[in-house]
Amino acid sequence: MGLSPDTERAIQLCYDAIATPGQWTSALDDLAHSIGARACMILPHEISDRNRGVVGSTEMQKLHELCQRNLDWLKPVYEPRGDPFVRRGYQAVLQSQLFTDDEVRHSRFHQEISRPAGMQQWACGIFTAEGRYWCMPFFRGSEPFLPEHLEPIAEIALRVARIVSIAEKVSRTGAENEVLALDRVGCAAVLVDGRGRVKRINRGAEDLLCDEFGIRNGRLWAASSASLARLNCFIAEIEQAGLGARPLPAPVIIARHGTPWLLIEALPVALTWSDAFDGCRAILVLSDLTRRPISDATLLSLVFGLTHAEARLAAAICEGHDLNTAAASFGVSCQTVRSQLKTIFAKTGSRRQAELVARAAQIRNTARH
Repeated sequence: MGLSPDTERAIQLCYDAIATPGQWTSALDDLAHSIGARACMILPHEISDRNRGVVGSTEMQKLHELCQRNLDWLKPVYEPRGDPFVRRGYQAVLQSQLFTDDEVRHSRFHQEISRPAGMQQWACGIFTAEGRYWCMPFFRGSEPFLPEHLEPIAEIALRVARIVSIAEKVSRTGAENEVLALDRVGCAAVLVDGRGRVKRINRGAEDLLCDEFGIRNGRLWAASSASLARLNCFIAEIEQAGLGARPLPAPVIIARHGTPWLLIEALPVALTWSDAFDGCRAILVLSDLTRRPISDATLLSLVFGLTHAEARLAAAICEGHDLNTAAASFGVSCQTVRSQLKTIFAKTGSRRQAELVARAAQIRNTARH
């Protein structure tokens, strides 16, 4: 039994979303609708892996909002009962295989969350990609999924496995190339994933590794307990940053006896490479503090990923210049600097110029210590 033309077209849109991650939502909308479902999503089976790799169709937002409102009592529902099916190699499973009708009627999750969201019925495709189990649940209203739906859902999951595998490889390769490019301009850099694990390190960063700073068990490590505490806190903030949900942390200093101290700054992975399925979360730029001091504009560019023009404007604001003066000085229009300022606010997690100035001062103070 082959897939319908509508489903084939939706799968092709998922392939397109590898290059343009912003298209995942609409692609999954089409994929869900093509099999008579209201919504669907792709996510790692292991709950601990879900700080990345979760994409969903538009309607999934309703279910997510209801879950967020009920976190005080909500516990995993499908995962505990679905895990045996995953481990035994099932390619698709229906809600009726996990729960009886009576259990659904008495389930708080089904009655207070999935029912109000209009997603009482569930079926799930299961696949593996890049060494991990993944799930692709489909939701619909009161009409249950039937055994004849298992075959097309399993086929969709098989196709999506290829898509996720390609997406991870494309994303990882792009981020790794950025780390190597930084080496060519004299920047020591380390690529870390959403759990703070080192994925790639360039030659410049390798030269800075020593007995007091290095990589242990796949993570950055420092011999000094105070430095290790700062480093662990720094990495934890990167983990919490998510895919743009929070700003990356301010730079951190690593002390070394008899060797220049290190300044570590976190840059976001370029958005064109920050695919939803890959773990690459940040590029850490390492500098020893004997190097020539860098300008405020360069420091702001390194820490927040600002372009040259954005960093120049941010530095000018921090020096007390207003937007009109900055525009005249740079030879651009006021509209241009206002547009640049909006981007600066987004990248730095600031809402006002005063917050930007305070954030920049924090970074300068860190870099001087």
